[in-house]
Amino acid sequence: MIGFLISLIDSYSYGKISVDGVQYPRDIFILPAKVKTDWFSRKGHELAVKDLTEILQEKPDLFVVGVGMEKHMKILGETQKWLDELGIKYVAARTDEAVEIFNKSLKEGKRVVGAFHIFC
Repeated sequence: MIGFLISLIDSYSYGKISVDGVQYPRDIFILPAKVKTDWFSRKGHELAVKDLTEILQEKPDLFVVGVGMEKHMKILGETQKWLDELGIKYVAARTDEAVEIFNKSLKEGKRVVGAFHIFC
């Protein structure tokens, strides 16, 4: 897909995720042209609007959120409302499921961005 340089997520297991052959031992944010490794939720396990300002610039077809193996990450109501107002479709799932959704959507040719909490 033109303009989308990220390949599929290679693998995920608790505490590590691999993209394009590079393994990351921390939460990551996948944008069309890069993997952002300094992404983190500013309020612990709550995904707030200010955590996601970069996705606005990307105009994704889908925003996939991996909420951790035990689903501890929560998307705040104000964040859901903000995404709805912007017309950005999003899905939140356990991180292993979110990886599958991300890869499937990418294979379908969708412009996808993702935030993956790789721990709890």
